[in-house]
Amino acid sequence: IDTIRPLVRAEKIRRIKAELKEDLKSVPALIEKMISGTAKERYEAALEIGRIQPNDKKAVEILVKLLNDEEEKVRTQAAISLGWMQCKEKIVLDALVKKLSHPNVFDRR
Repeated sequence: IDTIRPLVRAEKIRRIKAELKEDLKSVPALIEKMISGTAKERYEAALEIGRIQPNDKKAVEILVKLLNDEEEKVRTQAAISLGWMQCKEKIVLDALVKKLSHPNVFDRR
């Protein structure tokens, strides 16, 4: 088992890298869905962007805009995705702090 373990670990790393490479190819389409999709598409695209965690300034900017989306579920997922991505840019922090003082309790949570 000890001789197989490094091989298994190496294969696992290879597969994760290949999956990430494929996921990154979908980022432009996901950004487009966050901009002009239906509420369901905006939500799902924000979820996937958060899962993929691309180093993409445009994706972060669109997620910040989605913090003000008309749909609560989309706003919530945008905030969660920004958290998953550990975004510390000023634009993100300012937008999240602004949400903390929003009169709507659901936007503050």
